[in-house]
Amino acid sequence: MKHFSIFSRKGIGRIILLLLFIGATFVAGLEIPWKDQWTQYQSVRNISGIVFAAVGVWMAIIYSSGLNNSKFDRGARRKIKLLHTAMSRSGVIIIVVSGVEWTVPAVKSWAGLIPDSMLNYFKLAIQGTSYALLSILLVIQAWNICVSLIPNYNAISDLRPGKDET
Repeated sequence: MKHFSIFSRKGIGRIILLLLFIGATFVAGLEIPWKDQWTQYQSVRNISGIVFAAVGVWMAIIYSSGLNNSKFDRGARRKIKLLHTAMSRSGVIIIVVSGVEWTVPAVKSWAGLIPDSMLNYFKLAIQGTSYALLSILLVIQAWNICVSLIPNYNAISDLRPGKDET
């Protein structure tokens, strides 16, 4: 199995792309008010909750025999691992969005402690950071949905009639 290293050419390229993405979304977020960002945060949280529940139910129905039995084939183990990873990521996204929801009132209360000359810079920095975080969560969520569809497609194709006939 090949291991990923951040010091390889690919690793450095990925880090540069990630930093460019974060920088671009930070700059874009400077113009997007919190009110508009919050509706997107709620959408991400709701979709994560749906993915979490749907993938959990899907695992329980399709792989119930594999979940009850410690001995199942490598392909089923890989599919279960992909689905479990998707569920875990969705759970983490829900926790992050809940943390943002909990943190926002505290950050707003800190605004009174900042001198008026710095207040606008503070608001812009928070707004840009928030949008960068939201963008990262959206990318993770999109990837999460794609990854969770692969085992589902494979499981459905395994159930097609005539699959074993050759």
